[in-house]
Amino acid sequence: MKLTAEAYVREQFHTRMRPPEECPNCGRLHRLWAHGYYGRWTTDEVGKALRFLVRRFLCTFCGITVSCLPCFAQPYRLVNHTTLEAFLEGRDGRRDVQAQAGLLKRYARRFAEWRPSLLRIVGHRFGRASPKEEATAFWRRAVAACGSAAELTMQLVHEFRTTCFRTCRCHQPSPAQ
Repeated sequence: MKLTAEAYVREQFHTRMRPPEECPNCGRLHRLWAHGYYGRWTTDEVGKALRFLVRRFLCTFCGITVSCLPCFAQPYRLVNHTTLEAFLEGRDGRRDVQAQAGLLKRYARRFAEWRPSLLRIVGHRFGRASPKEEATAFWRRAVAACGSAAELTMQLVHEFRTTCFRTCRCHQPSPAQ
């Protein structure tokens, strides 16, 4: 189910979030327990900042905490997936894209800088890239292969432990593993 940021906040969806069956760090089943919430920001349908709560879980075996971001949220980025996707598809007339144009341009630059590293990590998972292919063309191809920017992010995090913009420590196994 695709949920907008506004609906997520309005319906207090964070209170209904269930833990993943398996800990992404140690792989143990049914060891994640509710461990509170934290607040963060995303953008709404017109590009305005909107605060929401993210559910956290604690693995009772390895002690790591796991945060479950809703489908509209990009890890460590303010702008939501829908707006980012519209920007990279060239739909500059949308209100949300116009409202966040400066930040979206910085995201595009960051993605272009990260692309060589990302290609080394994912290989040809999203098809073979031409040496002269623009970063945004690669991004559009990867989104098309996955169906959406949200699904691309999910695959990158789960399969490769990285994101569209960088590899974060929280996506890596604990040093004890």
